[in-house]
Amino acid sequence: MINKFRRKFLVSISLSAFSLPVFSKTTSFLMSESLGDKAKEFLGVYRIWLETMNIEPEDYLLNKGIKELNNKSIIKEASVGDFNAGATININGYVLSLTEAAVVAAVGRNFLGGLWSI
Repeated sequence: MINKFRRKFLVSISLSAFSLPVFSKTTSFLMSESLGDKAKEFLGVYRIWLETMNIEPEDYLLNKGIKELNNKSIIKEASVGDFNAGATININGYVLSLTEAAVVAAVGRNFLGGLWSI
């Protein structure tokens, strides 16, 4: 069963944590210590993304025409399209659209500039 609340939470926290209109592979996300476990969860999603997909999450989103993560309506539209097309990924038992997973993985990737590792 799809846990819609959990998926909505992951995407919402990702959007708020990484709402800059930029995909720079050299820009690292400055995390606060209060994100601790969430940072590890984001990194876990990034690790699973890398194991499953052959493209960085930022590149996947750019290929879909998503250049900013702060536009929820574009991400929602892309996510609905993914589900309709069967473009989903299982992340620790949660079924996410590839767009949702790419957003969360992009945040996880940016934690790599901090103290966290996968």
